[in-house]
Amino acid sequence: MVNEDKVRIMTAMAREEKKYGSEITENMQFFKKDYVRSHVLAVLWSYTIAYLLLFFLIIFYNINYILLNFVVIDYLTVGMVMLFSYALLFFLCVLISRIHYLEKYENEHRILEEYYDNVLKLKKIYAEDGKETEDVNTAGN
Repeated sequence: MVNEDKVRIMTAMAREEKKYGSEITENMQFFKKDYVRSHVLAVLWSYTIAYLLLFFLIIFYNINYILLNFVVIDYLTVGMVMLFSYALLFFLCVLISRIHYLEKYENEHRILEEYYDNVLKLKKIYAEDGKETEDVNTAGN
């Protein structure tokens, strides 16, 4: 006889496994602080490279103007504007990525807790089924 509770729980577990895969279990190996810090550092590394690439693209695009006005350009002001814009966007990236990865960690943690709750429910159902089978076997003797 098919136990409907087991089928429902196993279907929910299979759906979660298919939807999230092993990504959640791999990410849950980290503490929250380490998980967020590693992802924020990856975002900042990518941001720094993108900022430098954009800076060099702007220089190459305006190379004619730079070479013609090499002596007249106020490099201190240009450097301060670049540094200020980099720092402002840097802190913005830290804030946004930190919030995003904290929420992502909490969401994945909640999903994993639900999955483990389903595992415990399934174990309980199997334990009860095993006990019933044992009772039937002993009653028949």
